[in-house]
Amino acid sequence: MENEMNKPKKELFKPALNYSLLISVALIILSLVFYLVGHSTSAVHGWLGFALFVVGLIYAAIMYRNEYNGGYIKYGSSLGFLTIVGLITGVIVGVYSFILYSIIAPDLMEQIRQDTIETAINMMYQLNPNYSDAELDALIDLQLRFQTPFFKAISGIVGYTFQGFLFGLIISIFVKRNKPIEGPVE
Repeated sequence: MENEMNKPKKELFKPALNYSLLISVALIILSLVFYLVGHSTSAVHGWLGFALFVVGLIYAAIMYRNEYNGGYIKYGSSLGFLTIVGLITGVIVGVYSFILYSIIAPDLMEQIRQDTIETAINMMYQLNPNYSDAELDALIDLQLRFQTPFFKAISGIVGYTFQGFLFGLIISIFVKRNKPIEGPVE
């Protein structure tokens, strides 16, 4: 009992913050590069960001296991750690996206809104080629309500947290390493 009380607590927040900062900076640099070349809304940007986030989570899980847990980690600890990394990354990237869409490049938000209108028209045409103008206006209005810098930031926080949890479920399977049982084997 006394031995357990003297055990040092494993750090969780500091390494999660460190790896989240690393992932976030990489995602922000990727975003800025695509913004500067004029392809912020391209599918390639989305897929590269997605891949970068997953690779960052894998790296964070392995480094956390090896550097902070002596080479061992349980499945649940890895999953919790990766969920926290996702949350912190979401907050950092969410703040960045709010600043980007509201201050740095409000024109980019307008481009996203125009893309949303175009997508809504195409979607409505596929669902019902005989749609009325009132139906189309209602769909566009609904979709544009969610195309604000604030909503982009909130959806980033929720999205990265959920992805951190979802990918953590898979990554933790491969990263977990249980400590060997100490003591005599009979």
